[in-house]
Amino acid sequence: MSLRQYSEHEIAWLNQFEEDIDLATYLLNSVRRVGADEFHDSLLNLIEERVKASGQPVGLYAERSIRKFRGQPNRLFKEKKGKVKTAHGMGPKPVQPENNKYPETGSEGIVANIITQFVRSNRQLAFDHPGPDLIREKKIRRFILVTDFIGSGCQSARYLQSAWRISSVKSWNSGKFLDFEVVAFSASQTGKSKLEKHPSKPKVSIVEACPTVFDFDRYGDTHTVELCLKYGPKDTECRYIPRLGHSEIGALIAFSHGMPNNAPRLFHKKGRKWTPLFMGRVVNTGSIAPEVEKHIKAKAKLEKMQEVRLAELAAQNDSKPDEVLFSLVLAALKKKPRSAMVVSARTGLSIAECEDVLKKCAQAGWIGNGNTLTPKAHTELKYLQRPKNTSKQLFKKDKPYYIPTQLRAPK
Repeated sequence: MSLRQYSEHEIAWLNQFEEDIDLATYLLNSVRRVGADEFHDSLLNLIEERVKASGQPVGLYAERSIRKFRGQPNRLFKEKKGKVKTAHGMGPKPVQPENNKYPETGSEGIVANIITQFVRSNRQLAFDHPGPDLIREKKIRRFILVTDFIGSGCQSARYLQSAWRISSVKSWNSGKFLDFEVVAFSASQTGKSKLEKHPSKPKVSIVEACPTVFDFDRYGDTHTVELCLKYGPKDTECRYIPRLGHSEIGALIAFSHGMPNNAPRLFHKKGRKWTPLFMGRVVNTGSIAPEVEKHIKAKAKLEKMQEVRLAELAAQNDSKPDEVLFSLVLAALKKKPRSAMVVSARTGLSIAECEDVLKKCAQAGWIGNGNTLTPKAHTELKYLQRPKNTSKQLFKKDKPYYIPTQLRAPK
């Protein structure tokens, strides 16, 4: 496989895989790279969509690490001491390092800036990290936690728990005065499920699902998992991050502001004989390349789903975009699970795109309950998988003259 399309740094990283370089190249190409502009615009649009869907004043909070005391996250708001513990005062700081000795600002700084931009242009509906006093005064009816990525869901759950520990917050939620929601650019299925089980019952809204090394397990493909287990720093050199990343998520996504620690450690952890691609999870300037053409991306995904003929169709320059899109989604629905989030992870499409295609498939009678394929869908897939029509050759080189073998009487 030619490596000329990659940077010198990427080629050096790939060369560490020796005989598994082809598989490592596929793994590298599977990483979803999100540029700064795409991240900013997509997350801002999703926030706007969710705020307008609420139709009532909302409070926006940038997710960050919350300090713990005796195993419990610190309370998000101040409470009056006494029998009746009433919340009062200002809201939390958007950015506050967990470790004062080694202070660092993570993605919460970027997210907090996006929140501020949105609030400045929507002052009647949105409020920046409001405290209990402002929640009461402005009658805020939705607590929206905003983050870049939900990996294991632990950090977001800790933030929600820091608010849930407040008696007033529980009271507002019980009285249907305050609902919870989490908004993120991307998420793993594990993290999303964890948040949805939190006592506050938040709605989780994302731009797109996160691809992982496990996406094509049900298609018999476990090679990428085995590759991550085989290479990278040894366990004795890296005890705190498992080979598949924090909480064994195996996330394949990299933002311009960094790669999450839920990604396989061969990407971001150094060993005695191993040099990571993203040292310290820092994504080098210029490494966020433009997304490949949709036809090439769709072809690669269909090949992983063992849809050879559909992959050939997607690779054709004259193929219809709608045919490629529908064939990609229908192929992803052949195996369980069949939710929009799983389809997004398998196809690389956004949640909104997947939901739109699923809606159209249902209207066309291609999918039934639980997004299962109907006989009509299988017929459509067979039509798309049909071999290309070959034109009949009337004249052959060895028989240059055409002599009819049957004649009919003229009318």
